[in-house]
Amino acid sequence: MDVRLVPALAATYAVCLAVPVLPYDVALVLPWAVLGLAIAASTVLVATARTGRRAAATLAALAACALWIAAVAAVQASGDRVPVRASGWEGVVDAGRPVRLAGQASGTPTRSGGPFGESWHLVVAVERFGHPGRDAPAGTEVIVSGSGDWRHVRAGQPVCLTAVPEADATAVFARARTGPDAGSCPTPGAGADDGRGVPGTTGREVVRAAVRDTAAGSVGTAPQLLPGLVLGDRSLQEPELDEAMKTAGLSHLSAVSGDNFVKGYGRGSAVVRARRGGITPPLAVGPWGIRLMSAIHGGRAGS
Repeated sequence: MDVRLVPALAATYAVCLAVPVLPYDVALVLPWAVLGLAIAASTVLVATARTGRRAAATLAALAACALWIAAVAAVQASGDRVPVRASGWEGVVDAGRPVRLAGQASGTPTRSGGPFGESWHLVVAVERFGHPGRDAPAGTEVIVSGSGDWRHVRAGQPVCLTAVPEADATAVFARARTGPDAGSCPTPGAGADDGRGVPGTTGREVVRAAVRDTAAGSVGTAPQLLPGLVLGDRSLQEPELDEAMKTAGLSHLSAVSGDNFVKGYGRGSAVVRARRGGITPPLAVGPWGIRLMSAIHGGRAGS
């Protein structure tokens, strides 16, 4: 390789590393800044060449060549960042809040040990994120880690999980809160008993997933607490928070919520199944109540 190309390679490498980590507005301005420096270096090259100063002309030529090549790389890199920003993925990563991810396992999970126990790591090619789901930019990958046993996950298998993403200089990492579970993420309103949803997905799981995804948009520890206080679902609570709830004598709140949810869901399921069979349920539930229960449990209630 010609040593005179080293400045061009260095400038191009620096620009490609800078664009993904710079603030979005700065990243869009960077190509114009590099282009301006390239024009300035070219102007200096012409001026020094006319004066006959060979050393200065050589340095100006190297600088101009490096900056022109780097300007092309900067335009390409900043252009690639535009669809990422438009998709909302960049905002989700910057927020650092729990979000539902759907995609495919890019490899098999790996297990590693540590002072706080073993952990699992998996690279997930994200296809959709959030609730309702939005398409992720092409080539989006997340390195997910968690404490659960993930040996059941296979390469190329569809997975669904809730995780907290965090951007690094070269990759996006995420700490799993739930999952990864094999299969596609459940679609709200489509249960297993009507044949339109994900096999094995019940109406109760759809409701719990919807509450978890809705709570993910809140602040502080609310994403962990709200599913427990509303439905008794403590799957997102970290051990420290769960222990604090018990110490404060508040853990009974999630237990009561879970009991009420099970009772309400069970009665609602009985109403919908009875109406489907043409049986009038012995409950004081009006038409709007039956429609609501039918929407939760999937399918249509009989008239």
